[in-house]
Amino acid sequence: MDISSIKTQRIVLFLSLFNACFWLVVQWVDVYQWKAAAALYELMALFMLFLFAVLFILSIVQWIKQKAAIRSLALLSLAILLITIIILWMRE
Repeated sequence: MDISSIKTQRIVLFLSLFNACFWLVVQWVDVYQWKAAAALYELMALFMLFLFAVLFILSIVQWIKQKAAIRSLALLSLAILLITIIILWMRE
């Protein structure tokens, strides 16, 4: 599978949205109020952090391979991840 194909870009965009939703929901909802939610969060947190880093790098690589096109799904994915980082950082 080509890293800059439209199918790969859609997968990265979907995973970026999923990852951003996960971190934002966890930030605003007290997951430790429910034992099952806390256990699920603890199991998923490390994987989601790793996925966040991989998606960030993959989005940059895809965007560079597209010669920094403004109308790109890779740029949208990168923007979603950057906005998520900014929101999480400003929330603290």
